[in-house]
Amino acid sequence: MDDGQLIIGSDEVAASHGVHLNADILTAHSKKTVLHDLQLAEGRGKMVGVSVPLRNMAASMHMLQPASGFAGGALSDNFALPLFGFSCFMLIFTIGINHLRIKNNRLKTEFGIIREQSRLLARKNNKLSREIERRKSAEADSREKALELESLNTDLQIAATAFESIEGMAVIDTKKTILKVNSALLDMLQTDEATLLNRPILDLLDYTLELENAFSEVWETLEARQGWQREVQVRNKSGDKIERWMAVSPVLNKHGNPTHYILTFYDLSAQKQAEDRVRQLAFHDQLTDLPNRSLLIDRLQLAMKANALKGTYSAVMFLDLDNFKTLNDTLGHDAGDELLIAAARRLQASVGKEQTVARFGGDEFVILMPKLNGQTAKEAALDAEIFSFSILDAFEQPFQLAGVAHRCTTSIGIATFGPEVKTYEDILKHADIAMYQAKRDGRNAVRFYDPALQENLSHRMRLERDLRTAVKQQELTLFYQPQVSFQGAVTGAEALLRWKHTELGYVSPAEFIPIAESCGLIPELGNWILDTACQHLAEWQNNPDLRDLTLSVNVSAIQLHHFNFVDQVLTRLAKHKAPATKLKLEITESHLVDNVEDAITKMEQLRQQGVRFALDDFGTGYSSLSYLKKLPLDQLKIDQSFVRSLPCEPNDAAIAKMIVALSETLELSVIAEGVETEEQRDFLHSVGCDDYQGFFFAKPLPHDEYVEFASLFSGKSPHQTDSANRAAS
Repeated sequence: MDDGQLIIGSDEVAASHGVHLNADILTAHSKKTVLHDLQLAEGRGKMVGVSVPLRNMAASMHMLQPASGFAGGALSDNFALPLFGFSCFMLIFTIGINHLRIKNNRLKTEFGIIREQSRLLARKNNKLSREIERRKSAEADSREKALELESLNTDLQIAATAFESIEGMAVIDTKKTILKVNSALLDMLQTDEATLLNRPILDLLDYTLELENAFSEVWETLEARQGWQREVQVRNKSGDKIERWMAVSPVLNKHGNPTHYILTFYDLSAQKQAEDRVRQLAFHDQLTDLPNRSLLIDRLQLAMKANALKGTYSAVMFLDLDNFKTLNDTLGHDAGDELLIAAARRLQASVGKEQTVARFGGDEFVILMPKLNGQTAKEAALDAEIFSFSILDAFEQPFQLAGVAHRCTTSIGIATFGPEVKTYEDILKHADIAMYQAKRDGRNAVRFYDPALQENLSHRMRLERDLRTAVKQQELTLFYQPQVSFQGAVTGAEALLRWKHTELGYVSPAEFIPIAESCGLIPELGNWILDTACQHLAEWQNNPDLRDLTLSVNVSAIQLHHFNFVDQVLTRLAKHKAPATKLKLEITESHLVDNVEDAITKMEQLRQQGVRFALDDFGTGYSSLSYLKKLPLDQLKIDQSFVRSLPCEPNDAAIAKMIVALSETLELSVIAEGVETEEQRDFLHSVGCDDYQGFFFAKPLPHDEYVEFASLFSGKSPHQTDSANRAAS
């Protein structure tokens, strides 16, 4: 069917119905066609088909309408409005589709253009990237070359600066001819450049056959492209020889072959001075400049080898300055150093060239006599003894310390040794042991080593080791020796320390107390004794027979001069609630020598709290009697050394009378220790001493036994003394 046709059932039908098409819808070319075969279902009649071409468009609108709809010659209103709306919709839809088709074609064209442009742009970008990379590479190469050039310039500057260093330098060719020298070398040789250039390098050196042979080695080493160095002697313009360390380094070309050689002459004077200084420090004492222990041992071993080969004898003398610590403490360490220097000079002046004087440490010196006169050990010992007396004589003259005369003696220990095999340690140890024996014998003396001394020293060292263990494990105990009146009544006790060794049994206090003092155990032991004594004193207050007894405790000088001594005593009294008036502290005269005023101050502080003081071993010390009246004492104790020979020894009897008379004058009580016989007791009673302690009354007892003893004989009458003696035995 053509565009614009009107489809109706038949021409007659259309005419009979007077069909008229709306001119706004149909075009002038609209045709109508009767659809003969189009039947409506169920007798609805024929249909009219309308084809309407759309303006300016290649499209038509078709519509079927029942023939009855055309009655009256025109489309009904019910049909025209939907048809118009639908026509508008289709118009807009068709316009949109056509617009999209046109836009799509335009976009395809534009996309093709853009894709082509992208391909062109990509090719340009690739070309540009390659150009950028090329330029970056060229720039990097330029920078690297610039850095290399800068480094080369720096190296040249460094080389030029180094060549003009303080060390003498020369450049020679492969023919050993001098091509260039620096100013330092000219100054060293005291010459000018023209004199040295084009001369053989050997002309600079002090020629010897050894040097010529060495230079043959030099060139062999340098041809192997290696450096070479050694100590040489260079002659200056005046002909003087100068020691230098010469180092030769080859300059290689790009093929690795030497083209030139650089010679550097290093000044060895500072190095040799440093080596001498190191050697001096290693083998000499810095203060006295004497040989030190290392050099002494080296020479001692040489003497031992010589004795073994030749059968000769040698001696080692160990010297210690007497009372050197006192000098240091009173005048200061500067004065002590001055004395050490002066003593070293005096010793050096007293020995021969073959003998060695060494400072062993502190105030100890050692003299090695490598060869003694004499074919036997006895003759050699006599020679050593004669020489040692000359040393003692040399120290008789006082030393001048800061303009003040100071007399200092020395104690000497000698150990001789011959061909027999010994170690140097044993020799030095033996001389040291002998020196300490000279100290114990009163100082300013000479003693030879005796094997018995070694045995005693070994025993002492064992006791010291075991004593330390005993203190840690609390193996020491307190015994109490009763103090008794003439009537036989117990008035108190003295606390005495006892040590029962696990192997040796009871060790005498006279043996282990000095060891404790020398090895620093006294402070710990003294505090333990004081604490235990205060504990027992407090326990006695619960026993009516014991509460009036006094307890004496020995106090060491170390304890007495401790800055906190007063607090230590009062703290222990308070800890155990022990009465201070029943505690008596015994001090010896020797304790007062160092610092009497300090001792008096502390004693007065304790005495104000009720603590009492007794002066032990009176008459054996070195303190002045002028201090006796200043001391806050309550009692004097007659030492057992004066009691032992009573009443037969008149001097001891006179001393005992004097002590009793002095105590009465000073209004002090007096007690005698070490009373072992009735005659001693009776004599002491006859001169006015009525308090005693000693084996005549009772030996020191463990605490429990003492409590039992004191309970039995506290306040007894005179006739019960014999019973007390039997109980004590």
